[in-house]
Amino acid sequence: MKKFLVSCHLIVLLLLFLVGCEEKKMSMEPKQNTVTYKENFPVESSPALTKFMSTYFNQNNNLLVHYNNQFVYSKDNANAEEREIAYYEFNESVLEKSYGPLLGKKVSEKELDKIAQSQKKEWEQNELLADTKQYKLPSIVLKENNQLEVKTAEGEKTIDLPELLKEYGVKESDELVINMRQVNDQMFTLDIQDLDIEDPEEGILYIGLFIKPDLSDFTASKLMNKDLQAAIDSSKLDAYKDSFNKVGDSKRYALVFEDAILDLEENQIIEIKESDYLSNDGKYIYINGAKDKLEDGIQKIQTIENYAAGNDVYETEFMLDYEKIAKELEFVTSGIGLADINYFNEKYVVLSLTYNGKVVGEAGFTNVIIDLQNDKTSPIFYLVDLGLLSVDQMQD
Repeated sequence: MKKFLVSCHLIVLLLLFLVGCEEKKMSMEPKQNTVTYKENFPVESSPALTKFMSTYFNQNNNLLVHYNNQFVYSKDNANAEEREIAYYEFNESVLEKSYGPLLGKKVSEKELDKIAQSQKKEWEQNELLADTKQYKLPSIVLKENNQLEVKTAEGEKTIDLPELLKEYGVKESDELVINMRQVNDQMFTLDIQDLDIEDPEEGILYIGLFIKPDLSDFTASKLMNKDLQAAIDSSKLDAYKDSFNKVGDSKRYALVFEDAILDLEENQIIEIKESDYLSNDGKYIYINGAKDKLEDGIQKIQTIENYAAGNDVYETEFMLDYEKIAKELEFVTSGIGLADINYFNEKYVVLSLTYNGKVVGEAGFTNVIIDLQNDKTSPIFYLVDLGLLSVDQMQD
C-alpha cells in the first residue's frame, strides 16, 4: 500500500510538472487571437490605408516628401530620352477622395486599375511643381555629353559626369538614366544608370550621386552594400552621414540609399539577410519575408533597432494560414503556389497569393491586405484582388 501511495504521489508530481511545462511553453508563444477575414476593401479611411494607396496609385514613381498632409513625388525616368527630373504633389484629402468610392466594396482589379491609372495621369500632368524651391527640390537636367545641370535655391552648377565617374568607365556618349531618390534640407541623392556598361554583379551599372544643396560637395559611389561601406570607411561620405534620413525611434540608424541602413554609432551598414524584408520606410524587418515563397504560420516583425541588436524581441507576431484563406474564398486547391509580399510598412502588409489547382493549373489568386492598426496579434485580413503580382511592384 505504501508503495502504491508513493507511486501515485510521483505520478501526480509528474503530471504537475508536465502541465507547468506546457503552460510555460504556451506563455512563451505569441498570443494568437482570432483573425478576421473580410472579402472587401477596407470600410474606413485610415493613415495606413492612405499611405498604401499613395504608393499603389503612384507605382514606379519616387516618394520624396510626406509632410503636413502633402505628398511630393518625382516621376520615374525609365529611359535615356527622359533627361529631366519632374516633380508633382497632391494632398491626403484629394487622395482619400479618389479611393473613397472603393471603401467597403468588393472591388475588381479592372475597376481599381482604371482609377489608379486615371489618378496617376492626372497628378503627373496637372499637379507638376512649378516652384521647386517650396520643398527645396533641385532642378536637374542632363545635357549633351552627359553634363548634369543642377540648380538649387543656393546656386547653380554643371557637373561633368564622365569626369566625375571616370573610375567606373562612364563616357560622354553613354546612355544614362537619372532619377531622384532622396531629398531633405541638407542633401539630395540621384540614382544614375549607365545602359552602356555591364556590371558583373548588377548587370547594369548603378551609381548613387550625393549632392549638397549649396553645391559645395558632390560625390559618387556604386550602390552595392559593400561599395557603400567602402565609401563610408574611406570617409568619402563623411559630409553626408549626419544628413541621411533617420529611421527608427532611436535615431541611431539612417537610410543611405534605398535598402542600405547605416548604424551611425558603429559606422557600419546593417546586413539584412536575403530571406528578410525591409519595410518601405526602413523602420521594420519582416523576418523571412523575402523568401522565394512566403511561408505561413507565425509571422514576425522586428524594429530595425531590435533586428540590428540580434535579439528575439518582436514588434508584431500574428498567424498567417493559407488553408483558411483558401476556404474563405472557396478555392478548390492542392495548396499555395506563389506567395509574396507586395507592400510592407508600419501596421500594413499586402501579400499576393496564387493557389495551385487540385490537379493542374491555378485554383485562384488574391491579394491580402493585413491591417495591424488596431490589434497586432489579431489583424484584419482583407481578401481583395488588387492586381498586384510582382514582389517589386510596390516600392516607394
